[in-house]
Amino acid sequence: MNIYLPFCDSIVGMNLVIRYTRRIYREMETLFRYCLVLLCFFSLVTACGSGEQTGEFVSDGLFCDQKKWVFTSQAELDSFSGYPCSTVGSLKIKETVAGDIIDLSALSGVTKVLGDLQVFDNTALEDLSGLDNLFSVGGNVDFFRNEKLSSLHGLEKLTEVGGFLDVSFSDYLHNIDALAGLQSVGTKLRLFHLYGLHDCKGIEPIFSRSNEDAEKILVGAGSDLPRNGTGANSIEACINSAKQEEEGSQLAGSRPNVILFLMDDVGIDQLGTFGFGGINPPTTPGLDAIAAAGIKFTNVWAMPECSPSRVTLITGDLPMVNNVTGALGPKDLANSQLSPYQQTLPKLLRSVGYTSALVGKWHMAGPEYNSAEYLTPLSAGFDYFLGNIEGFLRSVDTTAGGVAPVGTYSCGFVPNRTIDTVGGADYGACYSVSGDCVELDVTGASQSPGRACMESGGLFDPLQSCALAAPNYLDFNRENAYYVAELEAMSGDFQTPNSVNFDRFMARGYRTQVESDAALDWLSTQKDEEKPYFLLVSYSAAHTPLQQVPESYKGKGIATASDLKCDDLLDQRLLQSGTISVISEEILRVLTDSGLVNKIGDSIAYTEEADNTLIIILGDNGSLGPQVRLPFDGTRAKGTAYQTGVRVPLIVAGPDIRDIGVDRAGQTNIADIYALIIEAVGLPSRSENSQFSGISPLRSLDNAQTSVPRHLNAANARPNLQVSDAFNPPCELAEACTTVPTNKGVCEDNNGTWWGANADGFTSSGTAIPADGFSQCWMVNEYLRSINEPLLNITPTVSLAVATESFKYVESSFVGYDETIDGPAEVVTKELFQIMDSSGRLVLDREIFNLLSESENLTDEQKSAYGYLSLQMESYKATGAFCREDGNRDGRVDELDVDNVRQEAEVWAGSSRYDVNIDGLTNRLDIDAVISAQGQCDIK
Repeated sequence: MNIYLPFCDSIVGMNLVIRYTRRIYREMETLFRYCLVLLCFFSLVTACGSGEQTGEFVSDGLFCDQKKWVFTSQAELDSFSGYPCSTVGSLKIKETVAGDIIDLSALSGVTKVLGDLQVFDNTALEDLSGLDNLFSVGGNVDFFRNEKLSSLHGLEKLTEVGGFLDVSFSDYLHNIDALAGLQSVGTKLRLFHLYGLHDCKGIEPIFSRSNEDAEKILVGAGSDLPRNGTGANSIEACINSAKQEEEGSQLAGSRPNVILFLMDDVGIDQLGTFGFGGINPPTTPGLDAIAAAGIKFTNVWAMPECSPSRVTLITGDLPMVNNVTGALGPKDLANSQLSPYQQTLPKLLRSVGYTSALVGKWHMAGPEYNSAEYLTPLSAGFDYFLGNIEGFLRSVDTTAGGVAPVGTYSCGFVPNRTIDTVGGADYGACYSVSGDCVELDVTGASQSPGRACMESGGLFDPLQSCALAAPNYLDFNRENAYYVAELEAMSGDFQTPNSVNFDRFMARGYRTQVESDAALDWLSTQKDEEKPYFLLVSYSAAHTPLQQVPESYKGKGIATASDLKCDDLLDQRLLQSGTISVISEEILRVLTDSGLVNKIGDSIAYTEEADNTLIIILGDNGSLGPQVRLPFDGTRAKGTAYQTGVRVPLIVAGPDIRDIGVDRAGQTNIADIYALIIEAVGLPSRSENSQFSGISPLRSLDNAQTSVPRHLNAANARPNLQVSDAFNPPCELAEACTTVPTNKGVCEDNNGTWWGANADGFTSSGTAIPADGFSQCWMVNEYLRSINEPLLNITPTVSLAVATESFKYVESSFVGYDETIDGPAEVVTKELFQIMDSSGRLVLDREIFNLLSESENLTDEQKSAYGYLSLQMESYKATGAFCREDGNRDGRVDELDVDNVRQEAEVWAGSSRYDVNIDGLTNRLDIDAVISAQGQCDIK
């Protein structure tokens, strides 16, 4: 039986009882006091323990429901577990010492708050576990400025709030799913200044209950409040997210045909389609029309260099995992090439009945240091390939086919006499590779007969008439950048050698057109096939070396002038504009000539042939420094993890895309294209669902306003593995020393000065560079100091970045020359940038905006971003924590690895993913290493 003693409710009541008893029993005063205390204690234990509101009493004489509970430390919170309170008057949790309050479990007995619930300024609190039994708050609920709050877990039973409910200023809150049980709010429910919130489906249930409740809900920028993250700024986004969570994307499992166009070295800065391109952006009516009939993704990261981007695209793994971290060169080992053990997109598509092809640039593996050699596209799962395995355009043939000394013609053709009064020619003989000849002069369609001959695939013999046979000095085997190239073609199943067809041939024609023709030829073979297909059109353009585009594009607003110099930096910008314009024209040609779209004026219309077809257009990395367009930063371009180096254009189109013409601004990674295709095909997504692997944005193709699954982005670049841990020799580009160019030709094609072996250039002061060259940039500076010449800046060899939508953290490092010790010293730079402002505009990560340059002035928000992203950087690095003995990178070293390394050693013996000691061989030493490592370096 519960006993209620009202005179125990207050000290005043107790004193009255005491005065009264003194008059009657003065001699028993002391004994009676003790009895009262014991009796009150007995009443508290028996009556208050029932959880009834009137029986909850605390030590200062107030009931639980009368008291305003204020907790300023974890110790105070923990002490609350001694009070049997299920209903409280109000709760305020606000720490006085930063990082102190981390656990609310002492509040697990609280089911009802009659007044306000406030959780303010707790810098280390990550969720609300401890409020798990709370179902009602009579006043206001306010969660404000809890920096590390990533979830509202703990509020799942909350059903009613009498006043307002505000959640704000918690930038790492990723979802509000815990509010799904909420049934009523008295005044307003507001979500704002939650930069990390990209999914607000948790409040959809209350919105859908009644119009009255719906009018109370205000969400981010869509309600004129401070913005949230993309995907959580409107009621529509919350509703769409909930619907798609329940029903899935209408494109999921649709098994579409997929055509993916990949543009080389075309960053987002180049395109007027995306609002950039500088003062005079390239003319791109084709891309404009496709974008208008589809959607643009405006916040997309690729990797800083081409090979890592391409491998990430077809594996869904970022470079830290796939270990392809730099642009592949002829000395890079198989350890840093696309792994034959990796599950690739074409392999997965083949498993569900797709056929796949790649035309154009490969540059993911081989031919050097790879057991598949030139057949690496087939070993990766493609059924057909036509293009260049090594992946880079050859240098311009400045001899124009052998008619002049090296260095004579910068664009690879003989110009007319007006352009070159010494070496030019207004007429001559044009020989084809078959021996046919036609005489050309300036009165023809072209004002430059030498160029017309090159564009037709021939070689021009200036100032000569046609002879019975081409003269011996004309060399048809010389490659010439965009116009003459040795390519490979192959088809078949790599696992069935007898089925493989392989051919190597010399292609003569403008490369972008050659690659488009190959795409159209392959598509024509698929018309009568019942299998769905995947076609990757991997253009070699707009990579250097640059040349004039064909004169057939003259009059389309495209720069085609013959007097542009291909070795002049200013002219190269015009040449690059023309090259990008032709990519735009050729993409549209592939789509129209294949019957997928019709061009109607400046627009396109999809045909029946395009039913269930997904069209994707993507850049592979940021633009090269000299070609970067304002407002982007040419000093932080391709090869770095800064915005100019990783932000790329992405267009997705097709007849089944919805909300066309509306940009998608959420964070996206090139790995997400892999995941998008996998989901569209109907294959299961990866179980780990890591922010550091592909995350499908397919749902955004249904609705412009919906949740964005990626709240963290990452990219990195570093030298690939070479024998003895060497890497590419130095190249001087624009007064900076870099090791990104893979060889002398690539360096010089980019107007660089080669400092490696066989150097034949000069320093900025005119001193001849030693022919033996140098192996590292710090050695270059050591040499320059010895001859009293200015030192070069050194670009980072390692560049890593992680970012939320609002902040970005970059770590860079290189080995520099330290004059104080007259030797090498590692230089590490850490930078923090705000990359989206309060209005949602993207901001560039220029050096002057580095927040850590004045770290003592960081705001609380910036400090929180720095701490959070520093931890995420370590997490990203940890994704690459594989043992070298784990060649197949499945997270463990076991008998499968032993079998693999033995196979590699017996059949190939050259470089492989099991070359443990990085000597370019797979042999007994590697076998023994793998056997010894079994079970010793598993990833848990």
